[in-house]
Amino acid sequence: MSLRVFNGKQNNTQHKLEQNDMNPPEGTIALNNYLQLKDKAASLSWQDTSSGPAHAPEWESVCKIDGVVIASGRGTHKHLARDVAATEALAILQAQDAA
Repeated sequence: MSLRVFNGKQNNTQHKLEQNDMNPPEGTIALNNYLQLKDKAASLSWQDTSSGPAHAPEWESVCKIDGVVIASGRGTHKHLARDVAATEALAILQAQDAA
């Protein structure tokens, strides 16, 4: 990431947008870590679709474990939609473990 300088001033708006867009997908990482501990990392699959105009798509990601739909999520970027779905899937899987 780089800060752009105009007339001797930093353009922090662009930096903040780049920084927010580059945050690691915490839900996706947590789900992957959980599945690795259960020796089921290879069972994770995604079905991603986009809709809307090409300049502003809406993504929907469906999280599947062993081919079974567990959760879905929506976002303005594919990684954001996956992160929402992964967070929901992890909560469902952990609740099943606790039962």
